Amino acid sequence: MKIERASSFSPTARSAPAPRPGEAGAFADMLRAAGGAAGAGRAGATATVAASSALIALQEVEDVGERRRRAVTRANALLDELEDVRNALLTGRLPAATLHRIRALLADRPADLDDPRLESLMREVELRTEVELAKLERAGGR
Repeated sequence: MKIERASSFSPTARSAPAPRPGEAGAFADMLRAAGGAAGAGRAGATATVAASSALIALQEVEDVGERRRRAVTRANALLDELEDVRNALLTGRLPAATLHRIRALLADRPADLDDPRLESLMREVELRTEVELAKLERAGGR
């Protein structure tokens, strides 16, 4: 048997060469060719919303340095007020305004202190402040 031709078929339509990986817009072109351009637009919108949400979340996260700075400021203010209380107790005059300022500073402290000893100390100061305020109110009511 004698073979005269190697191939007996011919292509009916010539297609464009497939884009190579890494070419700019190759993926988007392939999506458009497949009719998925509308779906890609929706995916892009979702990505934009996700990126916006991530930025907002980052803005809400408090900077550790800022948190520490505020804690140091509160601690120094509380120590100053406690020193005023010590001096007032030594002179026999304890103004209620000082105790009210201490109460306000203690109420402003964060609820999630990492150190249990510090939290215990803050509760003791808070209790002592309330006791001293009650004593002043009782003495004023007589």
